[in-house]
Amino acid sequence: LMPGTTSNLQVEILNSGNLAGNNLSLVASFPQESRFTTPGTPVTLSLPAGGGSDQLFVPVTVDAEAYAGNNTMLDIAWTSPLGMGGSFSVPVRCGAGVQSEPSGPDAYGYYAWEDSDAGEMSMAYGWIEIAPAAGGTGTVLNLTDTADEADDAAMVTLPFDFTLYGVTYSEMSVCSNGFVSFGPDSHLETDFRNHYLPGAMGPQPMLAVMWDDHKLTGGAQVCVEYLPSSHMVVVEWYRVRGNSQGGPNTFQLLLLDPAVYQTPTGDGDFVYQYHTFIDDQNNSQDFPYCTIGVEDHTGTRGMTFTNYDHWDATATPITGTRSIRFTTLQQAPVGGVLEVLSPSLNYTLSSTEAMQETDSLRLGNSGTGLISWNARIEVEGDWPPSPAGLLRPAASRDTGGPDSFGYRWIDSDEDSGPEVNWVAPGDDAIAVDFVQNDAAAGPFEIGFDFSYYGQLFSSLYISPNGFISFTDNANYWNNAIGVPNDLAPDNAICGWWDDLLQEADLNGHVFRSHSADSLVVSWVDTPHYNPGQFGGPFTFQIILESNGSITLQYGEMTSGNPLSDSGTMGLQGPSAEEGFAIRHMLISRSDYAVRISPPFWLELSTSGGLLGAQQTTAVPVVARNEPSGLLLPEGVWNARIVVESGDQSFDVPVTLTIAEVGVGGDPNANPYPTDFSLGRVWPNPFNPTTTVELGIPDSRPVRLRLYNLQGQLVRTLLEGSQAPGTLQLTLDASALASGVYLLSLEGDGFQQTRKIALVR
Repeated sequence: LMPGTTSNLQVEILNSGNLAGNNLSLVASFPQESRFTTPGTPVTLSLPAGGGSDQLFVPVTVDAEAYAGNNTMLDIAWTSPLGMGGSFSVPVRCGAGVQSEPSGPDAYGYYAWEDSDAGEMSMAYGWIEIAPAAGGTGTVLNLTDTADEADDAAMVTLPFDFTLYGVTYSEMSVCSNGFVSFGPDSHLETDFRNHYLPGAMGPQPMLAVMWDDHKLTGGAQVCVEYLPSSHMVVVEWYRVRGNSQGGPNTFQLLLLDPAVYQTPTGDGDFVYQYHTFIDDQNNSQDFPYCTIGVEDHTGTRGMTFTNYDHWDATATPITGTRSIRFTTLQQAPVGGVLEVLSPSLNYTLSSTEAMQETDSLRLGNSGTGLISWNARIEVEGDWPPSPAGLLRPAASRDTGGPDSFGYRWIDSDEDSGPEVNWVAPGDDAIAVDFVQNDAAAGPFEIGFDFSYYGQLFSSLYISPNGFISFTDNANYWNNAIGVPNDLAPDNAICGWWDDLLQEADLNGHVFRSHSADSLVVSWVDTPHYNPGQFGGPFTFQIILESNGSITLQYGEMTSGNPLSDSGTMGLQGPSAEEGFAIRHMLISRSDYAVRISPPFWLELSTSGGLLGAQQTTAVPVVARNEPSGLLLPEGVWNARIVVESGDQSFDVPVTLTIAEVGVGGDPNANPYPTDFSLGRVWPNPFNPTTTVELGIPDSRPVRLRLYNLQGQLVRTLLEGSQAPGTLQLTLDASALASGVYLLSLEGDGFQQTRKIALVR
């Protein structure tokens, strides 16, 4: 039964009674609100006692606006000449049950729409990065699932009520094993063994995003973040691994506010997205494949998209990226249409005084369907400025960042990444001698001022254990904690942090080489303290350039030895709130390079989101003239913001002019801002106070509120009418815990949100 067609539906019926049914009159009908019709012409049939017939043919017309997956019940009423009668129902579904159609509906009415399904209800894949290890600003949940049977879950208070299968919840639990459940005690359910849904096994209710026995090692994170401009909660499982092997897998759940994204049943929509999908769990105690699906609070309603590598007939096996939207909507709306309402962005900043300016990238959805969008910044020209130019690439899993300060990395696997160009210690190289194992040497002069997390350093310490630090010379040998971490060295660059060198072989392995604009620190044929267990020797180097660029290079790292998997590569800033791991507890790589670029002068407050029908959003875009601690030279800097939604793509040109900014100006210019705006926030990160600048064009009431990443109101900083002009407020966060918060400027017809980081 396909949309816009008429077919004869053959119904086989059985008389299970002891009396013959002679000359029965049967009349078929559909509910009035369905997208199926039938003439209702009576049909006469005779059925012997205990006998049946396959001669009931019902003409069915399917509305042209129906879609594959629409379903209803065909009601058939019967009467006999003896005055007896009754009725029965037959389920009817539009479609052929193929992969281009949605899965479902289940017994309640949920459908699952893949981004590859035909129809306006499918939603294009649009990854929303929130993992701090990959440059997001989500909150990392304190889950301890790092070993066999260490399964863990954490409770999260929802910023809005979420309805699932008719039951409304205000909190959810997020499990390390790839699922979410709801209710006050749902965190007690941490089942590692996955099953078919619905069923008696496992938590109820359940959103099984990728239910499997996952493990949080090797830099894996499980994070949550509320995005108020998109009215949704994002949960991300970042690079989680199988127990004992398998993965890594990166996937996420988007939980949409039912009050904004409304459905006829009042239930919430939710979306599963898959960035990296490697379904290869191989622990002999576990099932070898994951479960994707949904289940209600009774365990009797739900659907399985895949289980034990058996995929629903309408499901396309996941081999790359994928988006799956779950909804009870049955009316297919016209698709969403992305509109970019900001044709360009232009900034002018001082060449002599540190400052920043905020403008907004304005986006809208002129259609009636739900759309996802993504935005990224692409550089035009070189970055950082001389002596070396670095191209900032589009995101991939061979790139990372930015962290909360703005550092990014790209490796030699990428076309636009660095080439491996080993700088061998020459005759002018200076050997670094260590007085004892684990004890750092120094401080040593760098030869130039090096900007690192907004501070200028002229000297550094060199550790025998494969890292340098600008401030920390304590003994650090246990890198199992990874970076960033409170127990890791501060202000550190980790080339291959591990327990290296031996008491009897401390010297002749580490060298430093200086030039006018670079410093190279090399570890050559460096043995591990316990080579029988952890492999080695290792040859690698850290290169610092005066423009703030960092390069990590790797020579012979005994990468063929599977034991060589205990090192850490990455950054740690002045605290554990800043930094990222590039590789952690993974097999070492030879002939490999990583380039780490300092913060760019342009920053998007968020890289993606959702827009409902006729919704608009304003994404704050910040330009800085001192992105990494040094003022940019005079001139014009160009970039573009690429905004994408499905097959739509837009380029928004951005220009930054660095010049001497005088105190004069056009005497006829409007002295007040033209729009309400959430302007500069400085410093950011901060401890414990920061200044917030607001643009106030008129006396309309306005609110400035501070939220945590769960969407809970922390403090109202300003409320009511204000005098037009530029307003500066001081936020004192002495009583708040360190972390990332959301500043939200709200009023009639506008809202702007900014992320700020409190660092203790």
